Amino acid sequence: MASETRQVDLTGLAQKWDESPEIRQRLRKGGSLLHPSSKDKVLIRTAALNGPVLQPVCEMMAKLQAVMDDGKIAPSPAVEALREEVQALMGMAKQDVTFQEIDKAAWSVRKYIAFLKLKIRKREVSTEAFQ
Repeated sequence: MASETRQVDLTGLAQKWDESPEIRQRLRKGGSLLHPSSKDKVLIRTAALNGPVLQPVCEMMAKLQAVMDDGKIAPSPAVEALREEVQALMGMAKQDVTFQEIDKAAWSVRKYIAFLKLKIRKREVSTEAFQ
């Protein structure tokens, strides 16, 4: 039985983030991609605050899940791809950021996605983030 590995295509994610007025405003003020109240805490409340960041990623994952058609939740996006999109976004925002800042943002997004997937599996999803 051949196992086919599928990955979430994040092409254009930086553009979708840039189209969010909330994210764009935060970046223009010199802030980071994630909401400043997150403080490295992955909770339902902080996931809700980061809804504009997470929603486009979830939509891209849903597209892959629809193609997979096996009833499983789509895999989390690769950190390398997230790094590329975070770096592209920071370039659009004309922010000079270090690799460590890009890496931290990419890993944080991935942690939130893993958290949401866990809540989905447990059927504990809150719709607060996406209203």
